[in-house]
Amino acid sequence: MRAVVFDLDGTLVDSVAAIADVGNSLMLELGLVALSVEEARGYIGNGAAKFVERALAARAIDADAATLAHHVERFEEIYGAAPGSANPPFAGAELALKTLKAE
Repeated sequence: MRAVVFDLDGTLVDSVAAIADVGNSLMLELGLVALSVEEARGYIGNGAAKFVERALAARAIDADAATLAHHVERFEEIYGAAPGSANPPFAGAELALKTLKAE
């Protein structure tokens, strides 16, 4: 059996706007200035914890490990409640998956 593995966010679906929205929900809860979509795009990569760490650092928040873990947990809660429609597939993603499946 052969398999193909993809990272969903940013590979098959355009998730930057949804991630920015989720990040901004967290920023609002913390009383911090919202992120622009382009700013959020620059913080994406290496997982949710790294995104939250980068976003907080951009707002001059240096969180200790326990505080950062709490904020990451909250970010993931908000993201988990976001509608799937907030992450539309990239053009051609469906065709690519069908082609791979057929092969």
